[in-house]
Formats: sequence, C-alpha cells, structure tokens
Amino acid sequence: MEKLQLFFSNTRSLASYCVRFATWGEYGHVGLYRDDTIIEANSTLNKVVCRSFEPSEYSQFVIKEYDIPAKPVWDIISSQIDKPYDWSAIYGFLFRQDWQSPDKWFCSELVEWGCNSIGYSMINKKSWRVSPQDLNEVKSINILRTYWNYHF
Repeated sequence: MEKLQLFFSNTRSLASYCVRFATWGEYGHVGLYRDDTIIEANSTLNKVVCRSFEPSEYSQFVIKEYDIPAKPVWDIISSQIDKPYDWSAIYGFLFRQDWQSPDKWFCSELVEWGCNSIGYSMINKKSWRVSPQDLNEVKSINILRTYWNYHF
C-alpha cells in the first residue's frame, strides 16, 4: 500500500505569516505530495490545484508519510481541483467559523476532508477549525525530506 505523504511548508507570504500567527503553528501550509507533484488549496492561485512541486518556492518545508492509503485520498481530493480557495478560513481561526464547507477550501481543511472521506481522521479532536499545525502534530511514520532555504 502506498502511504499518504503530506508536505508542510512556509513561504514569505502574508497568508503564511497570518496562519502561523493565528494558530501558533510551525507551518502555514499543507498539501498532498506524490512523486514531485502536489495537490493543494493555493492562496496565490486562489483555487485547488495539482502542479509540480518546486522546492525553491518555499522558505522551508518537510514531507511526512502517514499510515493512511494514499491513492483513495489523492483520488477524492483530485475531484476538488479548481474549487476556490477559502480566504475566510484565515479569519475563521479568530472567529470560530465552521470548516466543513465543500464549495471552497483552505489547505488543511482539504486534507482532513479527503482523509475523512475514506474513513480516516488525521486529528483526534472535534474542532471548529483544522489548521496546518493540527495536522503537523499528528504522528507520522516517516519524515522523508526537509528543506530550509535561508537565501529565500
């Protein structure tokens, strides 16, 4: 069984700083990773996208592997490509907005929804919001790759 791989990252964007500040998190973004391809809810492109993973875009990232089957999560999340980015999610961390809205996506909500759709939950708590930090705190079975770009 191919295992689910997630990449957690930071950029020097305002959205990344805001998410880390609002959640006290180490990372401001999360997405699915497979063979140098990612699926993510992307704030710059304002939608869910599938694209090549370019390490130079990030000031830091880590790729972690989880004991969850990758293919069904990848398939279900692929069905969300081109749905809009959920900008209100950043404000939702402060104002307790519910995260379960399938017509637009924030990065960590998309990942948790995909896992829930196949019967897995990454987080073990009932939450009104799912942040990259919530997913980063889940125990992974392997850390595959890390990167720190000090010249970003």
